[in-house]
Amino acid sequence: MRIGSIRRLQRRRVESREGHVIPSSWVRRDVPAAPSGLGHWLLHGRGVELGAGDGPILVMLGRDADAAEAVLVDIARLGRRVYLLVGPGWGRTATAKQLTKAPRVLLRRVPEVPASAVHTDAAAMIWLGGGYALRLDAAQAAALRQTFLRLFWHDAIEEAWSGGSQFVWRVARDRPFDVPDVGSSTPLRVEEPDARLAPAGPRVSLHLMGGPPPKRPPGQLWLPAGADHHDRLIALANAGTIISWQARDLPDILVGDGSGEVLLPGTRGRLRVQLTSDQRREVAGLLDRSAPWTFCVDAQIGNPTLR
Repeated sequence: MRIGSIRRLQRRRVESREGHVIPSSWVRRDVPAAPSGLGHWLLHGRGVELGAGDGPILVMLGRDADAAEAVLVDIARLGRRVYLLVGPGWGRTATAKQLTKAPRVLLRRVPEVPASAVHTDAAAMIWLGGGYALRLDAAQAAALRQTFLRLFWHDAIEEAWSGGSQFVWRVARDRPFDVPDVGSSTPLRVEEPDARLAPAGPRVSLHLMGGPPPKRPPGQLWLPAGADHHDRLIALANAGTIISWQARDLPDILVGDGSGEVLLPGTRGRLRVQLTSDQRREVAGLLDRSAPWTFCVDAQIGNPTLR
């Protein structure tokens, strides 16, 4: 009979999972940094042409407002006449303090600004998210101007002028004229909050910020990695869709051989931009790259390619 203290015996067992299959999973890999994909239409920064005229400059501060605010400060320093559209609660930033002393800025507040954008005599651009901005062509710029004026004069609830020590907000005055609503056929327009992109065909790349996957399989789908919608994603993957994800704060984007659209998020409305062929080629570069997250079907545990 042994006499002494009782000691715990540690035992380990390694059980092989080789050959075990997970029906679906998101797998993360390290991928090299991708090029920016910038060009003439897709920009990253704040440069915008102001033009030589003295026409009013229209500025919207919505999504991705930091870059647009930097442009706004540059414009205000030049003493240009600015019409500024802001949302609820705006006015507490450093930019707001700098604008109070600008000579010619009229601000109007609306319940929601659908995007950050700048429209001048020479150019127009809209910020997509993630620091990326899209330069607009003439038809898109005209639609942006009409969208701005419609919101500015029809939907404003408060207004203020620059030129004092602080902005003094008051109830928005009656509009001096009526602005027609933007038509449904224009290349840039605000749609209902439940608007969606509808992909069709294997040569389409679709980037979604969230929500359910599409019913029809695109060639490539970017969707936030997570535990939702795996049944639908399995069906899409089995139909040939490559499913990936990388968090870059981009909006919903669709690019294909003959179509291209951007749909910005919003709770009261979503701004849709129909891309030209030149814009589509540059925006497609944002989706034509390797992603750290990939959706896999029937992934084998122990597969070295998944480690």
